[in-house]
Amino acid sequence: MNVPERPRLEKFLLLIGHYISFIKMKHHTPNQRDRLVRDLPDLGDILRGSLLVTYPGRRIRHISLRSQQVPEVRRQLENFQRLKAGLEQICDLNQKALRTNVADMKSKSGRRNRD
Repeated sequence: MNVPERPRLEKFLLLIGHYISFIKMKHHTPNQRDRLVRDLPDLGDILRGSLLVTYPGRRIRHISLRSQQVPEVRRQLENFQRLKAGLEQICDLNQKALRTNVADMKSKSGRRNRD
């Protein structure tokens, strides 16, 4: 990832973290969400792609690595996959919470109309 993209990604993920924090959730979802956020990898230690790096637009960027760099690159690639998976799980929890909140609001408005 080139240098200008990293600050944008970090700002984006920070924004997501703040957004997640403000959503009202029920039951045990906040604990799950907090655990998922806590388990996200260090944003400074991620790398998108694979050992053969392919970027949008089907451009392949070949980067020659020294053998001692391979473990670090593999760790960074795994961190990126963990980050993506964690964000997907957090988004799923948030969607479930929103559906629950909408259902609660509908049931409350139905009770008011009957009263």
